[in-house]
Amino acid sequence: MLIFDAGIPVDKQSNEFSVIVATDALSEGVNLNRAGRVINYDIPYNPTRVIQRVGRINRIDKKMFNELFIDNYFPTHVGEKEINIRGVSTLKMQIFNSVVGNDSRTLTEDETPESFFIDEFRKATTEEESWDTVHREAYEIAKRDNETIQLAKKIPMRARIVRKDRPIQVGVGVGIRGENKIYALETNGEAELADAEKVLNHFFANQDEVGEKTDDQFGVVFNAIKEKLFEKPPMGRMSSNRIAVVNILRSVRESQYQNYCDDLIRVVSDLDDLSEGQLKAIIRLAKNIDLSEDQLMEAIIEIAPEQQVSVSLDRQNNEVKSSNLLLFTQEHRT
Repeated sequence: MLIFDAGIPVDKQSNEFSVIVATDALSEGVNLNRAGRVINYDIPYNPTRVIQRVGRINRIDKKMFNELFIDNYFPTHVGEKEINIRGVSTLKMQIFNSVVGNDSRTLTEDETPESFFIDEFRKATTEEESWDTVHREAYEIAKRDNETIQLAKKIPMRARIVRKDRPIQVGVGVGIRGENKIYALETNGEAELADAEKVLNHFFANQDEVGEKTDDQFGVVFNAIKEKLFEKPPMGRMSSNRIAVVNILRSVRESQYQNYCDDLIRVVSDLDDLSEGQLKAIIRLAKNIDLSEDQLMEAIIEIAPEQQVSVSLDRQNNEVKSSNLLLFTQEHRT
């Protein structure tokens, strides 16, 4: 199936765009230069058919767009195992480019095209899938299963479960802090942060798996993971420039700029959210004895605008408010 997207409004008064959906019959013999995008919903085993499809919109002396967009859809990892379309089409394209040429390349005695083709074919057919492919495909399948979604919505808040007969005994947790997801593993009452790949693989389960009831041990696992997920990272020692800027602001905050100075002190000392260049610029200003206090503060506000200070504080406040928004934990027992 082919989809040609014109990318041009149907008329000047409309924001609607015309789209043509067609079989492979439209891949040759027609001029569709008013379309700016081709979507190859299926890739044929003969990749030259794709070249012909693209040729419908890439017409000589018929320029309509500065850029043309080509979208190619390949099967999922599961589908590719069955039909091998990526491997076959890649092999044929490499043979075509090497023998016929897509530039000015010619074969010489010291070239080994057979080996080159085989290498490209193996690369296309044995390319390792991303670690999260199985999780993404499971999610895509689940979200289209209305029955599964409705069952998931009925799971009560603070639901707790233990999984038995697992390969290793471990507690696993996923938390959301602000806009970031964080992951942790627990063993023997001690939790440590981990990467997503390691933790999500522990969450993977078959649909027919039955959980066990929790006991007091689960509370130990849960608390260890929760404390690790939401612990506040240490700030460390303040740099000399940060200390200097805080002292400058404290010396002038008993004025009409008090609220601004208090907020900026928090941004510098608690959040460390000013760049080193901004800190140095403020220190240089303070050394200028010809500036009045008002002139100094106006110059500092130009370096660290009130909007920037407000955004820093709002971001920190939002992270605090949403730090306990979601927490998924489970315990594995051998």
